Amino acid sequence: MKKNFFGFTMLLAIALTACAQQKKTASRVVTTNTDAKAGEFTYVKMHRSPCFGKCPSYTIELYKDGKVKYTGMSDTKYMGTYEKKFDTKTTGTILNKFKTNRADTCSKEYTLMIADIPGIYYEFLIGGERKEIYNAHFGPIYLKNLASEIDRTIGEPGAGWVKTAEPEKRD
Repeated sequence: MKKNFFGFTMLLAIALTACAQQKKTASRVVTTNTDAKAGEFTYVKMHRSPCFGKCPSYTIELYKDGKVKYTGMSDTKYMGTYEKKFDTKTTGTILNKFKTNRADTCSKEYTLMIADIPGIYYEFLIGGERKEIYNAHFGPIYLKNLASEIDRTIGEPGAGWVKTAEPEKRD
């Protein structure tokens, strides 16, 4: 019993410190926002991947200027790409939570522990640097919480959203 408790405690401690101990390994990308300050998140893209069943697969992109893009790919009511302009406070609050939680220090990839859980993947720009996080579902808990907050705050397309592209055709 003590052995299992000790192992669980060690695993928990490692998981909670995983992000803070990682070196930053972002690649340089060209952005239109050349005045991005160091440490400032200007863009976040969250992708929820499908599962073996009927889990919705979609991407939500948030921009510093309030622009939001939703792209439904499978098993969602809203297929295709939709856009809406939110106030900058709404998107800024979410972007700031990525900064506060130091998402830029997370690992690039976390070990997939259960094959049939829909994945959460992030891509973001911080100070003009591009960074990605794969299998965020199995990383620090705040990455999963941020995904839920994006879903609650942005939601699905509806009133005020403009459809800008039809879904991609699959072979």
